[in-house]
Amino acid sequence: MRIFLIFLLSTFLLQPVFADVYDGADALSRGDYQTAFREWLPLAKEGVASAQFNLGVMYKKGLGVTKDYKEAVKWYRKAAEQGDADAQYDLGWMYKKGLGVTQDYKEAVKWYRKAAEQGDYIALFYLGMMYRNGEGVIQ
Repeated sequence: MRIFLIFLLSTFLLQPVFADVYDGADALSRGDYQTAFREWLPLAKEGVASAQFNLGVMYKKGLGVTKDYKEAVKWYRKAAEQGDADAQYDLGWMYKKGLGVTQDYKEAVKWYRKAAEQGDYIALFYLGMMYRNGEGVIQ
């Protein structure tokens, strides 16, 4: 009974969060970047990984905000540290390319590996390429 009550309460408490995340995604798909940002920023500040990742994308691409790789890295890192595979992959990419951070192949490998371990096949591909090229790994 106790587990059921916890599940029930968490379902109702999380419902507004998911609605706001989806509202932001809907706004983004319409090109309404200001609304997407407005929906995701409070959630990202509260620690919602998907909102943090989405803000990272907005800053990386300059969607409705000034392109800012350092800010993108900040949001990607917050989401990646919570286990968001997409954020882990993108954070790896930022380290590989030196966008918003000092280029660091070892850090790129670290984040690609974390994403690949969750089944992200693109991260797995880039991880393999880094091994092939001897970037950030011992051969």
